[in-house]
Amino acid sequence: MLRMISLRKRLPLFGIMRYGGRVLSAHGGFSLPAESGSPMKNLFGASFFRVFDLLIGETNPGQKLDGWKIGDVHFEHERHSFSGRAHCFAIDVFTISQPGRRHWTLMVVKEYWWDGGHKRSIKTLNWSRPIDGARRDIIA
Repeated sequence: MLRMISLRKRLPLFGIMRYGGRVLSAHGGFSLPAESGSPMKNLFGASFFRVFDLLIGETNPGQKLDGWKIGDVHFEHERHSFSGRAHCFAIDVFTISQPGRRHWTLMVVKEYWWDGGHKRSIKTLNWSRPIDGARRDIIA
């Protein structure tokens, strides 16, 4: 299912926009809100994943949509999971792309690992990689 998210009030993750009273991104690349005091420097740090989680939480609550759009940026979400006697895991894969002359594609992966009974979290891992386009266009 594809859903178009309309954002209003442009501020300087994709050219920050305000949605509902929360600061979100709508096009271009990832960056931190001006209130934070420091620009986002890369796609790998904790600050990137905090902004990313906020963006996903506001535009796709409960991750119910497989695909949606914010401005001209397309989001796709897939979840893969396995449950065994000794361990269990779930992997959320987000593919984010912007078409056009300065097109780019970014993959963001969030891994969750538990012991076999889902009683204890063993490891949580987040990573992201540019798949296509220039990194400088993603971090705008």
